[in-house]
Amino acid sequence: MIKKSKLKVCLYLQNPRLYRGSGIGQALKHQQKALELNSIDYTLDPHDGDYQVLHVNSQTPGSLLTIIKNKKIQKKIIIHAHATSEDFKKTFFFSNWVSPIIHWWFNIFYSYADLIICPTTYTRDLLKNNYSRLKNKKMVVISNGVDIEKWKPNKIRADKFIEDYKIKKPMIFSVGFAFPRKGIIDFIKIAKNISGAHFVWIGRYLKGLFRNKNLGREFKNSPKNFLLTGYVEDIMGAYSAGDIFFFPSYEENEGIVVLEAAAMGKPIIVRDIPVFRSYLKNKENCLMGKTNDDFVAHINTLLSNQKLREKLSKNARRLAESKSLKLIGKNLKEVYLDILGN
Repeated sequence: MIKKSKLKVCLYLQNPRLYRGSGIGQALKHQQKALELNSIDYTLDPHDGDYQVLHVNSQTPGSLLTIIKNKKIQKKIIIHAHATSEDFKKTFFFSNWVSPIIHWWFNIFYSYADLIICPTTYTRDLLKNNYSRLKNKKMVVISNGVDIEKWKPNKIRADKFIEDYKIKKPMIFSVGFAFPRKGIIDFIKIAKNISGAHFVWIGRYLKGLFRNKNLGREFKNSPKNFLLTGYVEDIMGAYSAGDIFFFPSYEENEGIVVLEAAAMGKPIIVRDIPVFRSYLKNKENCLMGKTNDDFVAHINTLLSNQKLREKLSKNARRLAESKSLKLIGKNLKEVYLDILGN
């Protein structure tokens, strides 16, 4: 066994630049700060051999080679289940075709772990039930967490965002890459039904990768009260400017942007799917809907009911505080020590 003071972890993400702006890239930043807040030594370089645990965040062939090399020298392997074949569908234009191959790959890749960290109970159950090699694999559930010290409303930055993008209040907003799985088609359709609000999607549309006939048609016929911002430099200003966070995604493993909105104390509307039911409570810290009619009704209700907005905002912030990076780091430390037999 090792002494706690000697604990060192390698947080590994192959080609981190490729994950800029993605949930996985954000998750790595969260892990770094979570470990720092708990005085856990770490490196990002797998060639820095002075560590006992390899904590892998990418699911690439190169990552598997790194895992195999570390196994040969008896390092403990933790793989973070940021992705599944289920959430790969309806992303890139070819994603549905190759999803079965991705499923096969993840089934093999995750099986190399001594332990798998899942962001939600939903992801854990999905891996155990749908991936044959993982049925008896050791897994723990630890949220990606949220930096509650960072995510706080800022009126000056909000005003600048509103001015720069010519936003007309109230602002209904969502955050993420603009591809069908995220629900952007529904987002645009709903904007057509609520002309008294500005619907703002904060994120990039990579036409070459995300092209989709239905989405292209919606962009072409989008109403005047819809805006796709593209990449936003001051994301904090964007969150601060928004009045209601509406995230109609069809599939997530957790949804870091939901936790960010919660930390900002925004009233939240999400799709009623298992992953959100695993950590959100309908009518307590969010509103859930299954159809576009549900979403239209929820948005109109929040726009007219200040008391409900305040209730959801307050409880959303409480949820975020329960997933602070300080607490996430404590959970990670317990897992690292446990897997090392300490």
